[in-house]
Amino acid sequence: MKKVILISIIIISKISASELPKTGLDLLKKEPASLEYQILGQEAQRVLGASNNTMLPILKFGKFDSTKAFKLATTNSDAIVINEEEFDKMPYGAKRCTLMHESVHAKYNDSKKMWGSALLGFVVGGVGSYHFLSKYKKLFFPKTSGFAIGFYAAYKSLVFYSRFMEQRADREGHYASACSKCVHEAAQHCQKQTFDNAVKLYGEERLEEALAVLEKNRQVSGYLSIKELSKIAKDLGDKVCDYHTREQGNR
Repeated sequence: MKKVILISIIIISKISASELPKTGLDLLKKEPASLEYQILGQEAQRVLGASNNTMLPILKFGKFDSTKAFKLATTNSDAIVINEEEFDKMPYGAKRCTLMHESVHAKYNDSKKMWGSALLGFVVGGVGSYHFLSKYKKLFFPKTSGFAIGFYAAYKSLVFYSRFMEQRADREGHYASACSKCVHEAAQHCQKQTFDNAVKLYGEERLEEALAVLEKNRQVSGYLSIKELSKIAKDLGDKVCDYHTREQGNR
C-alpha cells in the first residue's frame, strides 16, 4: 500500500508541477495578445499588487488550440491566456473585469494550489482510510479501499478548491475594478451569454427552464450570479475607471 500511495503522490505531484491543463502553452508563448489586452492585463495585475518582476505576460490562444472552444481565459504561473476572438466581441467593462478575475488567480497562484489541494486530499483520505480499515481486514480490502477513497478525496478537494477560487476571483476581481460601469457591463454581458446559450441548448420554448439551469450551473462552479454582480456594481456607486470617465465626458 505504501508503494502504491508513493507512486500516486509522485504522479499527482508531477501534475501539480506542470499545472495541467496547460494546453498548447509552448505555442502560446510565441503569441502575445493585442496591445489593448496587454495594457488591460498589466493594469489589472498592478491593481492587485503585482510588481514588474511578478507580472505575467498576456498571451492569446493559438489558432488551432482547442482550449478556446470552451474557455474565455485561463491563468497558470507562466501566463494569463485569453481567447482574443471572443474578447474582441465583448464590451470594455467585461474585458477589464475578466482580466481582473484572472489576475486574482495569478495573485494567489491558484493553478498550483488547486492541484496541491488534490494531493493533500489524496494523502489525507487515502492514508487515513487505509489505517482505519486495516483494523477490519476481514470485512474490507484496506489497500484497494484506501486507494479508491484517496482518489475520491482528491477529486472532492479539487472541486472544492476550484469552486472557492472562482468565487474569490469573481468577487475580488470585480471589486478591484473600482468601476460600477465596468461591473455593470460585465453583468450585462454575462446575462446575454446565458440567454444565448439557453436558446442554443433548449430553444425558446423551454427558455425559462434553461436560464434557471444555466444560472444554477454557473453558481455551482463558483462564479457569482448576475444578481451578485449587479450588487457589486451598486456597491461601487459613482466610482468609474478612466475609460468610462472619458466616455462620460464625450457625451
